[in-house]
Amino acid sequence: MLLSKNGVLKICDFGFARLTGNLPDQRFTDYVSTRWYRAPELLVGDANYSRPVDVWAIGCIFVELLTGRPLFTGDTDYETLRQVLQTFFSEDMPEQLKAAYNVNPQFQGAALPLSPELELDHTLEVKLAFLNSNSAISFARECLRLDPRKRPNCEELMAHDYFNDFREWFEDEIQSLIEIDNQEAQQVI
Repeated sequence: MLLSKNGVLKICDFGFARLTGNLPDQRFTDYVSTRWYRAPELLVGDANYSRPVDVWAIGCIFVELLTGRPLFTGDTDYETLRQVLQTFFSEDMPEQLKAAYNVNPQFQGAALPLSPELELDHTLEVKLAFLNSNSAISFARECLRLDPRKRPNCEELMAHDYFNDFREWFEDEIQSLIEIDNQEAQQVI
C-alpha cells in the first residue's frame, strides 16, 4: 500500500493476485501473502480458498493501523496459527480447517495449537479496549472470523456501522484528494 502526499491510500502490489470465480474445487497455492496477514485457511495449508482471505488481511491491517503493531507476528505458520487460535479461543475452528491441518505434511506430528490456558488478555476485544469504539472493534471482529464462510464480503464491510461514523465528511474529502492526486499525475505525464 502506498500513501500519496495528499493522504490517499493506494493499493499497488498485485503480485499474487488471481482471478477467482465461483468454480467448485478451484485450488490455489497457499503462499499468497506475508505470514502475519494470512487467514487461518492459508496457515493450515487449505488450497481451496477464496475472497475471504482478503477480508482477513483487511482485518489484520486495520488492527495494525489502530494499534501501531502487527496483530499476529509468528515466525512460522504454526506459531502464527497458535497466536490466531489464542486470540479467538472462544470460536470453534471449522472442521474444514482442522482437516487441512491434519493432512498438511508440514504439521505432521504436531498437535493443533489450541490454547489450553485460555489467556483472556490475548483476546481481540482486550487488545483493542483502549479504542472506546465498539464499531471499530466490531469491524475488526467481523473481518477476523475463523470460519471464512462467516466473514462478510467487502460490500458488506462498507455498510458496517464503523463507516457510518464518518462517511459523510470522509467521502467528500477523499474524493477531493483523489482529484488532486489525479491532476498532479496528469501534470507529470
